[in-house]
Amino acid sequence: MPLELEYLWLLFLKLSRKRQNGMGPNPITSEEVLAWCTRQQVVLTPSEHTVIDQIDDLFLSQQYKKEK
Repeated sequence: MPLELEYLWLLFLKLSRKRQNGMGPNPITSEEVLAWCTRQQVVLTPSEHTVIDQIDDLFLSQQYKKEK
């Protein structure tokens, strides 16, 4: 991972610890990201939010592969 994106990876890890679980991990919602950013006084650009969503999609796809 490029060092320039490491901060987004660390942010994803913090968000991921708070994710909801049902029969497996659920996606991190935009509302959860917004709430976290508000509490932490962090402002994400739309492109940063998109990267977080993409990381979450990859994470979930790997989790679902493990369950098969």
